[in-house]
Order: sequence, then structure tokens, then C-alpha cells
Amino acid sequence: MTKGRRMKKLLIGGTHGNEWTGIYLLEYFAKFEDYDECVLANPKAFQQNKRFVDEDLNRCFSQEKIQDPGTVYERARAADLVEKIKKVDLLVDLHTTTSNMGPTVIFSQKSREVYQVLAYVQKNYPEVKFLFNPDPNKQYMISHAKLGFVIEVGPVANSCLKADVFESSKKIAKLISQAVSSQISLPESLEFYAYEMKIDYKYDENSKLASMVHLDVQGKDFVPLRRGQAVLQDFYAKDIVVDGVEGLFPVFINEAAYYNYKYALQLVKKELWPRP
Repeated sequence: MTKGRRMKKLLIGGTHGNEWTGIYLLEYFAKFEDYDECVLANPKAFQQNKRFVDEDLNRCFSQEKIQDPGTVYERARAADLVEKIKKVDLLVDLHTTTSNMGPTVIFSQKSREVYQVLAYVQKNYPEVKFLFNPDPNKQYMISHAKLGFVIEVGPVANSCLKADVFESSKKIAKLISQAVSSQISLPESLEFYAYEMKIDYKYDENSKLASMVHLDVQGKDFVPLRRGQAVLQDFYAKDIVVDGVEGLFPVFINEAAYYNYKYALQLVKKELWPRP
């Protein structure tokens, strides 16, 4: 894709210190030539076996936070990582989820180069789903890359490894690395999912959690919601219906880390991206 020279490729894992798959995949890829550099993003969080030390690293990449990190460890790390990212052509950020997402690739920008990479992945691993999450404020790491992707595979609990998730993540990382130096006939369109909204948990008058993901929704990431289908339920098995969500697809259902943000899931819509 970059004419006249070999593309520089950066693989990052451990943006969240308790997502072990990406961290141990760095050790694997360090032995091969798929990527020029493998970087552990949040070593302190990994040492402490938690998602972050002071603040979620993948919410620390806005210009405001990078320019004024203060004493926040992750903001200082974000500033250092951005300098690395500026020097490469491709960034792949490895993540896992406790949700039943299966193999997923997230992208935040649309271009012919992104389309080519996704088409190559689709051809060689049709089970992968593509999720478009625009980031105009550039608070996420991949938004600072010339060409950036998040690999997100689940379900897997935090602070542990699962062979299927590990191998799936490895396969996608290899395919993305190969894609930037491969030529294929591009399909007329690509199917992807675009972010629409979040569904918050319900809390009582004392700000205590008073709901959970509905039994009929749990584990059904990328399965469209029916008209009138309850998304949440309270602790007495009473259905909680959310209006205006028919036909949308829930993702990151009951993701453990998102209890901190008080939301139960995200909703996305299916779209077609015509060949650019």
C-alpha cells in the first residue's frame, strides 16, 4: 500500500493490563517478522493484574489529555505511545472481551486502504465481523494511526487465557500484517456494523444497580433485537423494554469492564460499504 518502501508495522498488546491474550501474543510475534515492533502498552497495569492504574488507557489519547498528563500514569503512557505510532504505517491493537463477540475487527476511519485490509481478512477468515466506531475526538489509540485496527475477540474472562481466543486473535493479526503487502480482487461491497447507541443499566433512587442484561439477550452478540423484546430485567425477573431498538444488533453484551461506565451493551446497525 505504501509504494517504494516496506510498511512499518506496530503490534500493541496490554492496553488493558488484565487482557492477557494480547500480552502473551506479543511474546509470540516477537519471534517472527509479521511486525517490526511489539509493545506492551500498560506494563504497570499488567504487573498489578488490573485493567488500568489511574485511568483507562484507551480513553487517554485525546489531545487535551496527552498535552497535560499531570500525574496520571496512563496519560503519560498515551503520550509516549503516540510518538511511536506516528513513526509507523500500520498499528494493530490487541484486545479481548468478556462478551460473546467472537472474532471482531474494529476500525475508526474509512479509506480505500482500510477497505483492502478488511477485504483480505474477510476472504481468509469469513467469520470475522467488522465494527465501525468513529472517533472524532481521537480518544482511542488507533485513531492516531495512519492505518489502525483493533482486534477484539471473546468471550474470555479477564486475567486468563483461552486457546480458541488466543488462536483467533493470532490469525487475525497475521492476516492484517499480510494484507498490507497483498493484492486481491476487491469485492463490490463489505458488510460491517456501525455504532448507534449504548443501553445503560437501571439504578434505584439510591444509585444502586437495579437491573441486569435480560436472559434472552445474554450471549447473543450480533443477533438483531425483535420488536418489543426486553433488553434488561430487574432482580425480580421483570422485563425492561427499551423503545426504538428493533432491528439493531447488541454487542459487548454484559462486558465486565463496562460496569464502570454503567452501561449494559452497545447497539449497532448493519450496513454495506460499497467498494471505494
